[in-house]
Amino acid sequence: MAYPKSFGKYLLYLRRSRKLTLRGFAAMISVSPFYLSLIENDKKSNPSLDILGRIYSVLKLSKEEMETLLDLHAESNGCVSYDVAYYIVKHREIEGYIRSERDRAGAEWEDFIADITDRSDDTKPVG
Repeated sequence: MAYPKSFGKYLLYLRRSRKLTLRGFAAMISVSPFYLSLIENDKKSNPSLDILGRIYSVLKLSKEEMETLLDLHAESNGCVSYDVAYYIVKHREIEGYIRSERDRAGAEWEDFIADITDRSDDTKPVG
């Protein structure tokens, strides 16, 4: 089955597949219905890890469903999935391996530096 391609729409799909109302589910995960509506309509995509944990528990997500939700969350926020980041933090030796693989790939380091320096140029005062 093809799942929705955004964090909010996938969460909406998961909620509806469990036959939960927006108001009921919002109460169960301790957020306002307005906030949950913003998420499900892709107007907001950055619930905290605590909220993600409550979503997991209330919806009784499978490992695959949670990994998909985490991946979509990361994609919409321009970051690494929480579970992957957690694993890297717990196993610091992996950082060296990842950097080594990055460097073997070629220009990715230079691309990274160009990207962050271009961003910092946007914040410099003019004049």
